Amino acid sequence: MADDISSPMVKKRFWNTPKILIVIAGALLGLFIWFFFVLDSLRIFVPYYPWIAGFPFASKQYLIVLQNDAELRPGGGFTTAYGLLRMAHGFPVGFEINDVFSLSTENSPYIQPPYPMEDLLKGPFYHGWAFQDANWYADFPQNAKQMIWFYQKKFPDQHIDGVIAVNFRVVEELLDILGPVRAGEVEFDRHTLFSSLEHEVSNIDRHNIEDLKNRKEILKDFYQALLKKIIFSPILYHQMTRLIVQSLNQKDIQLYFSDALVHNAMERRGWSATIPLTAPDRDFLAVVEANLAGMKSDRYIQRQVAYDVDYTGDKATAHVTIAMTHRGDYNEPLSFTYKGFVRILVPKNSVMVGNDPEIVQGEESGYKFLGKKIQIEPGSSAIIEFTYVLPDSIVRDGQYRLTVLKQSGTNDQYTISFHAPADFVLDGKVWDFRDNLAMYTASLDQDLDLALRINPDRIPPRVTFQIFKELQVVELHFNEDIDIKSCAVADNYHLIDADVKDPRTDQIRVVDVECGDRGLTIHLAGVTEQPEEHYKLTLGNIRDKFGTTISPNPRTVTIVQRLGGG
Repeated sequence: MADDISSPMVKKRFWNTPKILIVIAGALLGLFIWFFFVLDSLRIFVPYYPWIAGFPFASKQYLIVLQNDAELRPGGGFTTAYGLLRMAHGFPVGFEINDVFSLSTENSPYIQPPYPMEDLLKGPFYHGWAFQDANWYADFPQNAKQMIWFYQKKFPDQHIDGVIAVNFRVVEELLDILGPVRAGEVEFDRHTLFSSLEHEVSNIDRHNIEDLKNRKEILKDFYQALLKKIIFSPILYHQMTRLIVQSLNQKDIQLYFSDALVHNAMERRGWSATIPLTAPDRDFLAVVEANLAGMKSDRYIQRQVAYDVDYTGDKATAHVTIAMTHRGDYNEPLSFTYKGFVRILVPKNSVMVGNDPEIVQGEESGYKFLGKKIQIEPGSSAIIEFTYVLPDSIVRDGQYRLTVLKQSGTNDQYTISFHAPADFVLDGKVWDFRDNLAMYTASLDQDLDLALRINPDRIPPRVTFQIFKELQVVELHFNEDIDIKSCAVADNYHLIDADVKDPRTDQIRVVDVECGDRGLTIHLAGVTEQPEEHYKLTLGNIRDKFGTTISPNPRTVTIVQRLGGG
């Protein structure tokens, strides 16, 4: 028999059911609010989650690449390990970490690497270009596609939907948040992680095949223990989220997705580490370092980059100076002799100045590159310099714009200067101005965009000094370059004897005028020898090379007859 709706028991069940639902709904809402708060800037992923995670009826696979930025490579660091993250129907269903060297063997076909990788890495254990060296480019999507290509040579049936690269410093900073992590008998914390891992990996019998094969098992153990601690530390998720966002902004985490919709969204946010193809009227600089057989020396190397643009001549000339100091010791396998290749990416139509045979040139990602091999002993320094003429289009309509690309795994000090012609007025945000010189100094933790307004010269040229070079020769110098056409007109100059010291009056005429950049020489006739006599030189209609006329016009200056350097 059906329950009587008026009975006390039914009434109790009836009124308690909504209360339970309200509690459940409240808990779910609270969980959602907490999760939304924890995500912070990562909320950008929410609209794209179905495409990323294969929701509701698909599966996805992603390569997780662990890079050691203490052994710097163009894409961030030497690849020490990789993981495969599997997702299905919107949820992670598997994750494994493997030694990167498991993807290549001695029997693998030899693949010719980019220059100068073979020169610096060749030896009995080098078997050509492989997965661990795939991040050779400054453009991460290009690196990611190269990694997928190498991976699929080993596993041709595996489909990869993206690549996530994580630098070692992110792991170190994670331990700052999480505290120590124990893997087997070893406990790792923020301060001992690097040295302990390197010790465990290197402290083996190198003549034992099994030891060599398993020498990086500690990495797998450590990362599994780290992942477990992350999962079971929800109270720290918000701090970890902020670290992830910071790492994405600073290219210590880089993302590539084969799905164009998702990848374009990451690119707009600046999280794909894509090299932008700049407009012809924008300058561009990327300093790209590759540590090749220099062990972990980048952990001990300080880099300072100076970029100087000289716009005082007919063409804009750029000069890049990279100063590198090796602060480490001879402490194999951590610090040792640094060997590497440093290249810069510059606007495509730039022209190198000089013919240094050690500098190689080529093209990469739509830019020209200039590169040079380098070797630095511990306790020593080296300076690498490149000089080139920039395309004419770099300065257009009084605007100079510059993009400086940060290399993943670096945080170098940059000093940028722009030198305009004398009396030009420069204007722009963040710059420090000194007359016609603009300067900017900062540690580069993200890509940098700078803009500078170059206001035309409206200040008249001025005479800085005037002398009798010889009895019939007067020499003048100006504070800036003079227009040759107006300078060379003899009728623009008149010299008269002021009769201050000697009553004799010279009748002087101008014979000829020779013009230089900032000076001119007037050849005269009619000057007699009158030591300390004063002469009045009137010059008119003289213009600088930007068309500004001398002021007042005409202008008169005094010249004292002192011959022989007196």
